[in-house]
Amino acid sequence: MSNVSRDQPPAPEPAQLRAERLAPGHNLDERWGSWRVFDLEGAPVGIIHEMHDFDGERFGPPSYAVAHNPTGGAGQALWNSEGRP
Repeated sequence: MSNVSRDQPPAPEPAQLRAERLAPGHNLDERWGSWRVFDLEGAPVGIIHEMHDFDGERFGPPSYAVAHNPTGGAGQALWNSEGRP
């Protein structure tokens, strides 16, 4: 027997986003990628920057910094997260 009530609303559809890669120069290091993220209506909702730690000899695997910034304005992010694999 299921524990789900018939009175519960259906699960929401998963969010869908679209990312556009930015031209070199938008990241601290031009070798790594940056993307502006848009919702399906085309409104900007964030930005992603690729990063690699350097141990003095070589670069490590990529990690990503993400900022949720629906205004698109500099310094106006609602939240951010760094070091995501």
